Amino acid sequence: MQRYKVVELEPEPVPVPPTALGKMLMVEDNQLQETKMFVLKKVECIDEDEANQALNEAIILLKLQHSSICVYREFFVTWDQEISSIFLCLVMEHKGEGDLSCLIEDKRREQEAIEEMVIQRLLGHALDALVYMHKQNILHRNLKPTNILLTEKDSFTITDLSLETLMNDELKLNIRVEEGCKSWMAPEALEFSFTEKSDVWSLGCIVLEMMTCSTLSATEVTQMLCELRKDAVCLQNTLETLQERDGYSEPLCNILRKMLQICPEERATVIELLDVPYMKKCIESIKPISSEEKKCLPPGITNVLYEGGIEISLEFMEFYDAFEDAQVAALHHLTKFIGNQDALSYISDIIPCVSNAMKKHVGCVELLLQGYKVMYEIISQALEQSLNEEALNNERLISVIVEIVRTHFHHKELLSLSCCLLMMLSANDKAAESLGKAGVVLEVLKVLRHFSADRSLCLSCLGVLWGVSVNGCIDEEQCEAVTLILLESLGRHPGRPVLVNNASLALAGLLRTSEMAALRIIVPVTGISGITVIKGSYQLHCDNPEVVENILLLFLEMVQHAPTVPELLCYHVDQLLNEIKMKNASTEDIVVLVNATLLKLQQ
Repeated sequence: MQRYKVVELEPEPVPVPPTALGKMLMVEDNQLQETKMFVLKKVECIDEDEANQALNEAIILLKLQHSSICVYREFFVTWDQEISSIFLCLVMEHKGEGDLSCLIEDKRREQEAIEEMVIQRLLGHALDALVYMHKQNILHRNLKPTNILLTEKDSFTITDLSLETLMNDELKLNIRVEEGCKSWMAPEALEFSFTEKSDVWSLGCIVLEMMTCSTLSATEVTQMLCELRKDAVCLQNTLETLQERDGYSEPLCNILRKMLQICPEERATVIELLDVPYMKKCIESIKPISSEEKKCLPPGITNVLYEGGIEISLEFMEFYDAFEDAQVAALHHLTKFIGNQDALSYISDIIPCVSNAMKKHVGCVELLLQGYKVMYEIISQALEQSLNEEALNNERLISVIVEIVRTHFHHKELLSLSCCLLMMLSANDKAAESLGKAGVVLEVLKVLRHFSADRSLCLSCLGVLWGVSVNGCIDEEQCEAVTLILLESLGRHPGRPVLVNNASLALAGLLRTSEMAALRIIVPVTGISGITVIKGSYQLHCDNPEVVENILLLFLEMVQHAPTVPELLCYHVDQLLNEIKMKNASTEDIVVLVNATLLKLQQ
């Protein structure tokens, strides 16, 4: 212990996390000329025999050489004369970026969800490390957020492995581990039976906690993790809520179902998890970029771009498709010409070429943002001039946008651009049909639920639903959910005329093909009838002819369904229609809609 000097940091920029199995100290090695920080963990032992046994067991940890496992430097036993106790000391490398619990606490404080891509990288690093450890018959035994360090952006390192000697006795464990620190421990681990699958359970709990940052408090998470050990229904209910509210993918939830099986025999091992496609993707996300992809373009090669315009940019992108920097450079160059009139003649080449680049480099946010800029400009021109609409029905482009929404669900700028582009595409009949087939409706509903307070996002999403519903591309199973979310958006943002227009038109489109939509409007779900919400929207925009006309279109579609007529009369919609007619007597389109609706009501 004399070799190491304890360092007091005032204030401490990156606190060393406390541990129930010992005290963590920041130290410097007195024998080194350069100043280098280490973490020294002191674990009080019951007696000398236990200390020596733990020391012998710990020696194998010195052999661990893995990029996602913290490096152990040395171990020794020391006697503390002041308190007459013997300690096992473990010296580890110091990683100065904080631990996972800090990230979770920050996100929980802001009630902000952690992106699934970050969770994928955590799973990739942790699973890769556990496979390496388990192949050498080494268990962690105490995996929890404070034992996972953030080493750089979205990279993680496992630290503080626990020894069997210190964890296999009930009396010793109860002395060393506080109740709150047992939350991540597997059911069998609480009975002092540690296996490889115990680590799998703990990792599953960590991932589940990361997914609940925007929904549960720390106390609620602790209660949930304890409940998981007793009731499998708790996990299912939690996952359904997270999918619906925060948009986490079904493959991620399926992984947790494999990891959090109460019975160890039914729980997956790390080797079994490696065979799951989603986990392969997680592992792939942490691998260093191959030398071919990692190397930069030869100096000056991008000068070729400046010798031409759109055609040379597209050729450059196809030739250097594996190079991220090449794609970004070409897209930047492409934006200089995309606003020109002759750009539309290349639309059939631009859309697939840019779609392929976005698909291949879906993890590069800069490339995606630049790609969307190009897509937005060229598609806007096509829609304005009604030219080459066949190019808009591009299944590759639609699938790429859906993948971006799923991959970057919590990146609001990308999400906003995705929804905006989907709204533009939905204006094309064939593209709207393809959007329905590609599962866009479900993704848009997730965005609306999670970002219901974001007016701009809601506006784009409602535009998508309008385009898809008008073309009859929302199936009966989705119809009820879409109707409810449209009414909720109307109620939440009644003051936005464009949003009211989009919601009214989308609801009218649903009513043309589904009586379920009509029933959902007239039957209160949250204590407020949809008719009340629609009437409220009219009162706010009664002087806006466009909004009034779209609300009248909605009423006209409602009266086509017989069950709605008594409800509309009950809410005095006939009186409202007469009021609208008097107020807009000189506007023929409005008068025609009012008369048609009143005629159906009187019948």
